Amino acid sequence: MQYFKHGGTGREFVVLKKNQHIIGFCRINDASSPIIAQNVYWSPLFNEALGGIGPLGVDEQERGNGYGKMVVQAGIHYLRERGINRIVIDWTGLVNFYKQLDYGVWKSYWYYVKDLVK
Repeated sequence: MQYFKHGGTGREFVVLKKNQHIIGFCRINDASSPIIAQNVYWSPLFNEALGGIGPLGVDEQERGNGYGKMVVQAGIHYLRERGINRIVIDWTGLVNFYKQLDYGVWKSYWYYVKDLVK
């Protein structure tokens, strides 16, 4: 609802339909998105336009058919049509999945914990 309240038109979503039901989606982001998502926060580090992919999802009953890869490839296609050649996929545990599409790890996150109770 917040997306549409901020002027969203649907251009940030690729949906996959089967028998008139949505079975998958992929969010794509760029500098023109009404709500800037975390994967485009990195844009100040680049001299070129930055796009982002994610999150994505496929209906649990439809997984294993290659639909996730297809919907992400469609998202990449639409970002490329917008002239975006640099794409960030932020905060994912699907590293091996994205390797199939020739994406690799650029940055990693580490967390630290401090015990405040003594």
